[in-house]
Amino acid sequence: MKKISIIITIVLLVLLFFSCQKDTVWVYYNETGCSDKWGVASVPEKEKTKKVKKYLSRKGIHVVTVLITNDGISEVCFACHCKTGKRITCEIYENDLQKAINENFYLSKAR
Repeated sequence: MKKISIIITIVLLVLLFFSCQKDTVWVYYNETGCSDKWGVASVPEKEKTKKVKKYLSRKGIHVVTVLITNDGISEVCFACHCKTGKRITCEIYENDLQKAINENFYLSKAR
């Protein structure tokens, strides 16, 4: 009888875990030279990742993953608003999508 109750408890815990999983979406932001809300572009990638997560968290956006790649839009100019060519891609919870769009992120077609 103890074995059956242990098995039932384990099964219920597994079901509870999977029912709490939230759907996620990927969004991206084309980095600028120095007009991004979390700071300038010229910081190490690890620090930039932390700053992006912290900024988005303060805006109520739950970030699962942050990736920084070189496949963004690049502009040949040195003004703050010019694009660096780096793209900040974030996996966020789907219910935070509108908040991310309000912060100038775009929905990514695929990841």
